[in-house]
Amino acid sequence: MFGLNFQINTQKAYAAKTPGERKARMQLLSPKNDEARKVVDKVDFVSKTMKELDGTGLDKDGAEGSVSVDGQAKQLGTIGRWLQAANQPLEAITTQAPKADQAPRVTGTRADNGDLSVNVEYSEGKSFLFSEKTDEDGSKVFQAGNQTVRMTNNGNLLME
Repeated sequence: MFGLNFQINTQKAYAAKTPGERKARMQLLSPKNDEARKVVDKVDFVSKTMKELDGTGLDKDGAEGSVSVDGQAKQLGTIGRWLQAANQPLEAITTQAPKADQAPRVTGTRADNGDLSVNVEYSEGKSFLFSEKTDEDGSKVFQAGNQTVRMTNNGNLLME
């Protein structure tokens, strides 16, 4: 990881809410943790995009600070997927999930405490889940599809 990605991930580490999360996010900077970083980056991207939807016409719950969406995304081609955040919010979220033949539906919520559960559903009956939650022990758990990363309260980084 070089350049802008390194800078972004370093800023995320310094902005972490707990010392344990800060320590775990610093471990994501290491090349040996590339797979874990990819999972956390995808979930962070989806969480940031969902947060930007707060108070927009796509936000179904109407409460400030939390977001609930249920909408049909447009089908993106190769260039549209490459542009990621330059797309409309629902389409931007779908760039983090596997590509499909049909335009996916995006449903989910982001709570004001940062907990996230967003599902990208395909017409073929497949789905791809993004989630972020804080467990009772203070660990943060990030999930993208079938990959899970846990940042323990004491700063350990575990790929599950």
